[in-house]
Amino acid sequence: MRVLALDLGSVRVGVAISAAGIALPLTVLENGPKLKAKLMEIVREQKADWLIVGQPMGLSGTPTAATIHFAEMAAEIAEALGLPYELVDERFSSQIASKALAEAGVNSRNRRGKVDDLAAAGILQAWLDSCG
Repeated sequence: MRVLALDLGSVRVGVAISAAGIALPLTVLENGPKLKAKLMEIVREQKADWLIVGQPMGLSGTPTAATIHFAEMAAEIAEALGLPYELVDERFSSQIASKALAEAGVNSRNRRGKVDDLAAAGILQAWLDSCG
């Protein structure tokens, strides 16, 4: 099974893919009118057959307005891609990715464009580990 993961954001969408049970950061896309078309291209290229989407939750684990908004967006994307999907709690994924990049010596300006796909990979790896 080839799994595509998304870290949805209002501005950017991080994308990761599974390979032999390991999550790999793939790319960061602009969240805009061309998002679904770009994701369809990635699904075809990567031969993805399952979709994992990070679901933002409140710190206490309760749903927020963002939870509902991004859940609706995830459903629309999955339908457009023709893939089954699952929502996965993504609390702290971006903070963990940002911290890892900082520890690797990536400056804050360069981190902005790289955090999202790394966060998607973290979400995907947690899901893969929970399935295994």
